[in-house]
Amino acid sequence: MNQVAERSTLQVASGDFLRAPATLGQPTRHLRSVAAASTPAAAATNRDFVILQRSYRQQYSNIYFLRLHALKAAAAEAAHRQWLDNTPGTAPAVYAAKISAIPPGRRCAVVGTLYCDQKGKPNVLDDLSKELWISAPPPRVTYADGDADLYYLEDESSRVTLTGAVVRAAGLATGAVIAVLGTENLVGDFEVEAVTFPGLAPQPALPARTEDRYVALVSGLQLAGRPPSLGLELMTEFLTGCLGGPGDQALAAAVTRLVVVGNALGSESAGALELAGGDGAAGLKALDGYLSAWAALMPVDLMPGADDPANHVLPQQALHISLFPRAGRLSTFESVTNPAWFDVDGVSLLGTAGQTIDDLVKYGTATAPIDVAERSLRWRHMAPSAPDTLWCYPFAEKDPFVLESTPHVYFIGNQATFQSRLTQGSDGQVCRIVCVPDFSHTSTLVLVNLRTLAAHTVSFTATF
Repeated sequence: MNQVAERSTLQVASGDFLRAPATLGQPTRHLRSVAAASTPAAAATNRDFVILQRSYRQQYSNIYFLRLHALKAAAAEAAHRQWLDNTPGTAPAVYAAKISAIPPGRRCAVVGTLYCDQKGKPNVLDDLSKELWISAPPPRVTYADGDADLYYLEDESSRVTLTGAVVRAAGLATGAVIAVLGTENLVGDFEVEAVTFPGLAPQPALPARTEDRYVALVSGLQLAGRPPSLGLELMTEFLTGCLGGPGDQALAAAVTRLVVVGNALGSESAGALELAGGDGAAGLKALDGYLSAWAALMPVDLMPGADDPANHVLPQQALHISLFPRAGRLSTFESVTNPAWFDVDGVSLLGTAGQTIDDLVKYGTATAPIDVAERSLRWRHMAPSAPDTLWCYPFAEKDPFVLESTPHVYFIGNQATFQSRLTQGSDGQVCRIVCVPDFSHTSTLVLVNLRTLAAHTVSFTATF
C-alpha cells in the first residue's frame, strides 16, 4: 500500500487537439464507471460545517472548552500508555486531572490546550490599519521568534507556563490539545521532558476492491482576470478521454470523481463580480463551462478557497448554486463547504483548500506543509489555530474541526508543490496525505487510487 508517488507528464503538440475549446460544453461522452454520490454518513459530517443561522454573540472561549472536552480523554489515554503504565527504570509519575492539581516538585502528566505567545502573530492593530487605509505591515512568513516564544498549557481550572527544549522542538501550535510529562519547578513553571498527542482517531476499514478507481484533485485554477490556460484545456481533454494514447485514455476512464479544491476563481473575483461584465464575471462564466463539461462525465465537487468570492471565516460556506447556471442543472455537480468530507465507494476523504495548513506552517520555521498536515491528524484537529490566528465561526455546541474519525485520504489544496505521504496509526489506521499543487502555476492534476491509496500527478505541458 505504501507505494511511491509517481509523476507523469502529457506533452501535446499544437495540432493534437481533438476538440475545439468552443465545444467545451458538449464533451465527448466516455464509457466509465461513475462513483456514487456522497453517502449519508459523509453528508451528516458536512452538516456540521453548514451555518444556517449566524450569531456572533457567543464567546470564542466556548470552542476551546468544547475542543478540550472532546480530546482530553484520548490525550490522557496516550499519556497513560506511554508514560504512566509499564515504565520500569524511571521515576514514577502520576496523572494530574487538572492543571490546578499539578503536585509541585513531583513528576506528573497533565492534559490541556496549548497557547503559543509569539511576537509575529497578527494583531487587531493590523486589521485597523487595513480598514483606515494605513500602510499595514507586510504579510508574515512565520509567527515564530526563536527563544522569545512562550508556551502555556490551559484548561478550565488554570494555566501553567511550559519550559524546555522539548516543547520548542515539538512543532506545536495554539489550540492543540496535548499531554505533557514533567515537573513543576519552584517558580511555578512546568519543565517538560516529553510531549504526546491524542493520536490518529479511529478509522473504518478500507473496503477491499480488485479494480483501480481514482479520485482526481485540482486546485488553484484562478480563472478570474485571466484567460483559461492551455493546461486547463489539456486537462479537460484528458478527463474526457480525448487526449494521449490508450494507456492515458484507460487511466482517464478510471477517474470516478473530480474535486476542485478551492481558488477556482481567484483573488480578483470578489471585486470583479460586483461590476457587470468584469473579468470576474467572465471567469465565472468560464468556470461554469468547465464544471458542466466535467460534471457531464462524473461527479464534480467545488470547494471555495481563500481567494474565492466566499466568506473568509471557516468553515467557508458553499458557493451558491445560482452562480453556475449550466453546471447547477446537473445532479452530478455539487458545491460544498471548505473543509468538506467525501465518501467514494466506502473510502473516506477529507479536504481543505489550504488555509488551515498554511496558517499552521507559520508557527514554526522551515516546516513542510505535509509535516504539519500529518501532525494535525495526530492532534485529531484540522484547524487548531482557529480562532487565534485563523478566523472561524464561534461555535457554541460542537467544534466541527475535531477529527472524530481518521480519513483514508486527507488532501490540502493550493500548495506550492505536490507532496504525498502515507501515515499510520497505532491501531492500524492508514491515511494518505496529499498536498495538491496550485494548477495556475504547475498545470498539475493529482490522481488518488481508491484501491491502494497511492497518489500520483499528471502534468499538462504543450510543445509547438
